[in-house]
Amino acid sequence: MKSVLIKYLTALSIIGILGLCFYYASSFYMAIVKEPLIFSLLVLVNLVHFYIQSSLFLLLLNTKMEASNRDCIGIWGCSTILSYLAPFQSGLMIRGVFFHSVGIKTKDIFTASFLQLFINITIGCLIILIIQYDKIQIEYILIFVLFSVVTLKLLLKLNFIKEKLNTFSYHNIKYRLKKILNQRATLIKIISFSLAFHLIPGFSTYLGFQLIGEVASFKDAILISSMSSVASVFSILPNNIGIQEAIISGYTLNNLGSSELGIKLSLLLRITQLTAGVIASIMSLNFIISLYKKHV
Repeated sequence: MKSVLIKYLTALSIIGILGLCFYYASSFYMAIVKEPLIFSLLVLVNLVHFYIQSSLFLLLLNTKMEASNRDCIGIWGCSTILSYLAPFQSGLMIRGVFFHSVGIKTKDIFTASFLQLFINITIGCLIILIIQYDKIQIEYILIFVLFSVVTLKLLLKLNFIKEKLNTFSYHNIKYRLKKILNQRATLIKIISFSLAFHLIPGFSTYLGFQLIGEVASFKDAILISSMSSVASVFSILPNNIGIQEAIISGYTLNNLGSSELGIKLSLLLRITQLTAGVIASIMSLNFIISLYKKHV
């Protein structure tokens, strides 16, 4: 019953996004024609974001494999496109299949994926707290940190995670985390990549406001993108559909007097992301086709 409901919600969300894109098609066309440089820059920024994500993952993976960095970026772009077709964090599963195909052990893939998710959420929460420090009481910050630490400890110690999910190895994660903490150069690189993971979409959001003819501060753009990124972990719909729109339209309603501007901006950001995904996929098309043939 739940799986059927999720499939219906997925289908409805995709139809809804396509319907809105058709509804705003002329508006998007005018914005792109008017500011082709900004649109091109947005696509380029998304390609850089793919590079940052794949580089961070490979750094956490720390394993040799039979694929180039360009192929990894291509897979990231391809998984971004395909993630619109399935609920939850479907991009993780798609990339997992890819890395398994090039000889990476499943436990290593899950370890790197979990660490990447955990680090990005932690950095994202810190960015939100720093930007909003004057609006958040210190008691709530301490409660949030304490709750997060206790929850993580309990989850990692639960026997069903260790026993039933063989691919999710607590000891593997603990060992890799200790190794990273003991290597200062690697740790600095990981933190830098994770910061870039949030700052680059912030820059995309900032450019997106300019593309629709509105003005927003870079700080607000980073806050919007970081909130969207952190909230996406809890989304059951494909590629954060609904949550991103709610966050951006909430901002535009409070600051620009129109929630419709937020929906238009979110859709434009999705279009530039998909365009970058297509370009990245084409860059590694031969490699993606060879992987597809291997599994068919």
